[in-house]
Amino acid sequence: MSMVNKVIVEELINKDNLKITIYMLHSMMQTSDQRRVFQPAPKGHQKVILATNIVETSVTINDVVYVIDSGRVKQKGYNAFNGISCMNVNWISQSCAKQRAGRAGRLCAGECYRLYTREHHCHMASHDVPEILRMPLQELCMLAKVISNNMRVLDFLALAIQPPPTLSVTSALEYLKTIEAMDVNEDLTDLGFFMLDLSIESHYAKSLVFAIFLKCLDPVLTIISCLANREPFNLTLNVNMKTSLGSIRKKLAGDSLSDHIVLLRLYQAFNEGNMVDSDLFNLVSQSIMGLITQTRTQLLGQLRALELIQTRPGPNDIRDVNINSNNWAAVKACLLAGLYPNLAKLDKSNPRPILKTKTEKSVIYHGSSVLRENYVKDLPSEWIIFEELSSFNTKKFIKNCTVVSSMSVALFSSAMKLPQDSVKTGGRLNKPQGLVNTDDDDSDDSAESDDNLGTLNLDGWTSFVGSADDIAKILNMRLCLTLAYREFLKNKMISQHSSFSSVVQGVVKILSYEDKAIGLEAPDDVGKRPKENSNKGRHSKNNDSSSFRKYPFGQHSQNKSYTDSSSSFRTNRNSYNMPNNRGTSNRHYQQSYSSPSTSQVNNNYNNW
Repeated sequence: MSMVNKVIVEELINKDNLKITIYMLHSMMQTSDQRRVFQPAPKGHQKVILATNIVETSVTINDVVYVIDSGRVKQKGYNAFNGISCMNVNWISQSCAKQRAGRAGRLCAGECYRLYTREHHCHMASHDVPEILRMPLQELCMLAKVISNNMRVLDFLALAIQPPPTLSVTSALEYLKTIEAMDVNEDLTDLGFFMLDLSIESHYAKSLVFAIFLKCLDPVLTIISCLANREPFNLTLNVNMKTSLGSIRKKLAGDSLSDHIVLLRLYQAFNEGNMVDSDLFNLVSQSIMGLITQTRTQLLGQLRALELIQTRPGPNDIRDVNINSNNWAAVKACLLAGLYPNLAKLDKSNPRPILKTKTEKSVIYHGSSVLRENYVKDLPSEWIIFEELSSFNTKKFIKNCTVVSSMSVALFSSAMKLPQDSVKTGGRLNKPQGLVNTDDDDSDDSAESDDNLGTLNLDGWTSFVGSADDIAKILNMRLCLTLAYREFLKNKMISQHSSFSSVVQGVVKILSYEDKAIGLEAPDDVGKRPKENSNKGRHSKNNDSSSFRKYPFGQHSQNKSYTDSSSSFRTNRNSYNMPNNRGTSNRHYQQSYSSPSTSQVNNNYNNW
């Protein structure tokens, strides 16, 4: 028993022979557990509720008489300089303090006790820091470009009542250019317009586009729907339940070395009705799983509305875009293409292997990751994709991780177009054995100069070295893939009569063979077709697809499961009147990027 609990029990409860019933209220609880706080306490007992800032505005509990205000709040922030999300404990504003005091005495006289001085209260900010000043601005920048009448995004956002920092805007624009949502002139590309029309964050939307391109939609759609919602696993303080949750995660992951497949198999169990009689039922939020189903259904409808999925039988119908759904290597490639530059590399040059990213010299797995207990030296590949980089105190964590092959990184990381100087041959190159990644931080003066060696440099950090012949083949594959991808974006499909019709299947086979060669397991159940709308109406009376939207600034979800105000930043792009004409953006591409002709690509493809 901790000292705090000991003082509470011995000095406050046992001393006066008090009988209390303690309730907890936060956004990661089951909805049924959240509703318990509205029930009256047992006769002769005092009701005590330990709550987050969820109770400020989202919920009113009638029988609360006394409120104890700590004056603190945990808010999600974003560091635009290094792209790290963090949960900061900050002082609340005066408006929040007023809201907290208003929770007391709804039906009778009440009192509020504040654990800070009046002087400190007078020096508090009058209102909270707007989310536009502390959250990522990628989606806002795309919306600003559409509605700004050709103004520069930075100039348009500078007209806001509280303009966002210049660094945040420029970082967001650089990110959008990196993922090819914008060109060098800050005009939206075809991919950028697709991202705007899908009600999820831009990197998730890119994964869906690649899922249709590689024809493995169903598993990617399920994983993205899970990532777009809150964590489906309930937060628990029970040690036994925590142990059970860890065991269940490992069981769902198997030997796949992936957190994303945990979400996929969890949804499959939910969709097939296999959770009711299992240990998962009490550890997973049924309301969140219902929201994931709604998200999935809505996104599928939006993809059909964009004509990325054809409603008539034939090319790009629902069957055609799922012919590779049982290929886990293709699914991981889609996640890699969307989550880039969220890519970590395992550096085995040190006695103790270290995980690195492009911006951080050392990161560790999040506590919920199934990779955390895997000995890093035994990983079959040194590349790991992750969803989010966050920090707590001085430690940096990567969350929702999956191990991917070097071939996947070489073909799908960075932009689909490469600078002309991305390949070099000859020179003093280290690590000459096969296709391996290089580390810019390491140098080997004793490395031999060999004209048969080549280097493929994707973004200045992600680079590979091998024989010049292997590097040339990989570059040719990537060029074929790039032109096929551009044709897909332009026509929303690749015609069966196109010279690129066999490119996708060839790349998918290569990815599968590469995973098998290095020892990455290929699960055989990732392509299960879910039962569409099988859970409709089961978890919510209002199952309208419009309930899943990106919320406007400061607005919270109106679903039955209450959410903390510190939840992730969302925007509602559907509330803007955006032009439907996709031809309004001038698409000028950098001249420094190579664009081979169709005849060159055909010759390259035949040489695989």
